[in-house]
Amino acid sequence: MEADPQQILAERDKEIAAINGRVEWSEEHKAGRIRAVEEWAREEYQKAKEAKALRLQENLGKAKNSLYRVPTEGSYNEAESAQVHTAFMTAWDHVLLSTADPSAAEEELEALLEQAERTGNPLLSRAVFHRALDLHGSVKGSGPLAINLQPILDRYLADNPREAKALEKYNAAKEEVNRESSLEGMLSNVMTSRLFAG
Repeated sequence: MEADPQQILAERDKEIAAINGRVEWSEEHKAGRIRAVEEWAREEYQKAKEAKALRLQENLGKAKNSLYRVPTEGSYNEAESAQVHTAFMTAWDHVLLSTADPSAAEEELEALLEQAERTGNPLLSRAVFHRALDLHGSVKGSGPLAINLQPILDRYLADNPREAKALEKYNAAKEEVNRESSLEGMLSNVMTSRLFAG
C-alpha cells in the first residue's frame, strides 16, 4: 500500500519542527538537516505517486482480463481447455467478419446474439458481447457513425451476472485511472507536488 501524502507531510513537518527546536545546533547545521528531511519527503511522495499509478494500471489490467476471459471451468484438462479457446476464436472470427463495417455492427450483433440464444451457443454470445464492448467504447456519440450497442450489452448481461460484475469492476478501475489523469486529477497532483517543493 502506497504512503499517504498527508502522512508524509505530517512526518516532514514534525521532523522540521524537532530540528528547529534544537537550540544547540547552528542555523547552518539546521538548514542542512532540513534539506535532508525535505529531500526524503519528496522521494517518499514520488515513490507513493509511482506506486499508486502502478496499482491503478494493474487493477485495470486485472479487471480487463477478468472481463474478457473465456471461461474454461467445465474443462477437465488442458486439451479440453484448448478446444474451448479454439471454439471461441472461431466464433470471434465469425463475429469480427460480420461486423467489419462498424456502421452495420448494431444490426449484425443483434442478429448474432439472437442466433446464439436460439441455438444455445454461449461462446458465440460471449464473442458478440466482447465485440459490442470493443465497438461501444470506440464508436459512440452522434453523427453518421453513431451506434447504440448498450441494448445488446444489457441483453447479454441480463443472463450473465458474473460478466455484469466483471464489467462493473472494469468500469470502476477505468474510471479511477481516468480520474487520476483528468485535468482535475493532474491539478491536484501539481498542488500536492508543490507542497513537497520545499
